[in-house]
Amino acid sequence: MKAVLLLAMIAFPHRVEDRVDAIELNHVADSFSQWIFWEFDRGQWLVVDWRFSKNATLLGRRGDDWILILNDRWVSREIVAKRYWVTNTRIDREVENRKTCSPGKRRGLSRGQGEVPGR
Repeated sequence: MKAVLLLAMIAFPHRVEDRVDAIELNHVADSFSQWIFWEFDRGQWLVVDWRFSKNATLLGRRGDDWILILNDRWVSREIVAKRYWVTNTRIDREVENRKTCSPGKRRGLSRGQGEVPGR
């Protein structure tokens, strides 16, 4: 695990930290897996952003927080959350959440130095 972190630091020199309320590893039927990043706002869970499951490593807990390292194009992200869960669903939970909050209105993950616009 330390080797993965070291490789991420070399390959992705720009590092940002994002804080969300929850990290979800969502397995959609037999199709694909994705990381969904959630915030709890005004009594409802809203998607902040999402990424396919490749290029990410869940490091586990640091104190009360869950830590995920995500190599996201030109940026290495450390995503920190108080909650973490794994789901197996028939529907895409990120797409389903678009009914509540369209992608254009989501907070999104922070932009890192050197990051290419448009994700």
